[in-house]
Amino acid sequence: MALYYDNDTRHIAPAGGLHAVERVYAIQLSKFTDRHSERLRQTYESLPEFSGYGNDGVPFWYGTEDSPPFLWASVEPSGLLVHGVLSPEQWRTWDAQFCQHLADFPTFEV
Repeated sequence: MALYYDNDTRHIAPAGGLHAVERVYAIQLSKFTDRHSERLRQTYESLPEFSGYGNDGVPFWYGTEDSPPFLWASVEPSGLLVHGVLSPEQWRTWDAQFCQHLADFPTFEV
């Protein structure tokens, strides 16, 4: 059962040695309770290189868009969009740890 899909990132120019990532996790946000929202916040803050929240409440890891590497997440109608430019190793580590938490949330198959 697939719980995410990747968007095409060929249009994003990578920085030296880094590559672009754009993944949508099939989290059913319409079924979120306050407990799910708090658990997602806790998950964000437990992931590698959590950098804090932007002015718009968007969480960042590894840094900000101004200076790669960076990764951010955004709640969208399609699920949780994660976008960034970072090393393959950083991405694999972050993604593996995030996927360990997917069972904490209502999801749908894609």
